[in-house]
Parts: sequence; C-alpha cells; structure tokens
Amino acid sequence: MTGIAAVVVAYSCQVAVLVFAAWLALILGRVRAPRLRLLHYEATLVAAVVLLPCLAFADLSIAPPAAVMFNAPQVFAVTTVGADVHPTSLIGPWTIVGVVLVGGMAVRATWLAMGLLRLRRIRMAARELHPLPHAVVTLQATLGLRARWFVTDAVAAAATYGVRSPVVLLPSADLQRDDAALRAIACHELRHVARCDWLRTKGEEVIRTALWFHPAIWFLVDRIRLCREQVVDADVIAMSGARLGYAGALIESAA
Repeated sequence: MTGIAAVVVAYSCQVAVLVFAAWLALILGRVRAPRLRLLHYEATLVAAVVLLPCLAFADLSIAPPAAVMFNAPQVFAVTTVGADVHPTSLIGPWTIVGVVLVGGMAVRATWLAMGLLRLRRIRMAARELHPLPHAVVTLQATLGLRARWFVTDAVAAAATYGVRSPVVLLPSADLQRDDAALRAIACHELRHVARCDWLRTKGEEVIRTALWFHPAIWFLVDRIRLCREQVVDADVIAMSGARLGYAGALIESAA
C-alpha cells in the first residue's frame, strides 16, 4: 500500500468513527432540540472535511530520493535495476481504486450539473406569479425579504434556490389553498432564503461529490438536511403561532 493510499484509508476510517461518535453522543445525551442537533452535525461535517484531512496529511512525508541515501555507485545500481521494471507493473490495485474514485466524482459532478440545468429549464418554463397573493406580499414586507415567485406543475412541493436573486417555485395546487396555508408555505421558503440554505446545500453537495464513496458522509449530510428542515419548521411555528394549522398545511402539501 502506497503512502497516499494508506492516508486515504486511515482518513476514511477516522471519518466513520467520528460520525458514529457524533451520532452516539446525541443518542446518549438525549438531545432533542433540532437547532442543537443541526449545529452538532454541521460541526461534525466541518471536522470531517477540514480538521481530519489536515491531521492526516500532516503526517504524510515524501521519502528522499535514492541519490541522497546511497553513494554514487549504489545510485547507478539502483537506477539500472529500476530500468528493468515493466510499465505494466506500475498498474496496481490502488491505481485502479484511484481511477474508480476519480471516475465516481466525475459522474456525480455531471449528475449535479444536469440537475442544475433541469432546475433552470423548469424555471424558464414556469409562469411568474403576478400579482402576488396578499398573504405573500404582507409576509415579505414583514420579514423584509424579497424573492421571485413562479408557478409550475414540474415540482411536487415548493422549492427555493438562489442567493442574490432567490427564486421560489410553487406547485399550482398551492395557489388553491387558503391564505393561512399559503402564508405558512411562503414563510417556510422565505426562512430558507433568510438562512442562505441554498448556499449551504451546494457546499454539502460538493463535499458529497468529493467523498461520494463514504456512507458516513451521506448519512451526515442527510441528518443535516433533516435537522435544517426541522429548524425552519420551528421558526415558522414560532412566527405564526399556529402549530396545528402549519402541520395541516405540510400534510396537505405532502399529499
């Protein structure tokens, strides 16, 4: 096993242990608050992709060339023997593994790019919502946020993307709901806008693309997404004070 391969294997094992320990800490500590769970998982992700690589590659040293370790005749002997090595011997199992890992990154990056293109096509084909419903207008004025609202049948539930000019895609069925339900849905999406969750999501997808082979990373990102939605739901309930009404709107939207 080469030095770099050993570091990659050790790093993968450390990530698995770190994520398992983070999950176990929440279970044993009986942490229920979504906001605390979200911060805990996000800190774990940062440690996995920033701290652990720094520690792992800090121990990786490049061996000095043979010319420094041996005298001149010995160097000649070493290079002479090395000249007899066939090129095919350089292709080992770890080379194949490296090709598979890089190929997987390329496939997933392509898949993400196609998803962004599809999202753009949906937006271009959608109908801009104008004039905005009164519930949306008053909510944007209250929160001090602005977004571009579009209606389309290409999405099953409301979705938000973009940072500088955020866009909210609404299914046509959402416009048939009463003002309270529409206000709850709009509030949920605007909370994502206020939190810049689209930027966070893109960062998480970059990490998941680079470490696509590691199930612990997939688990960690999924937990972060779930906790983020729970945090936004809690914010909407705190702002509206209508827990049952908001829950009913979510159930209707999911149905």
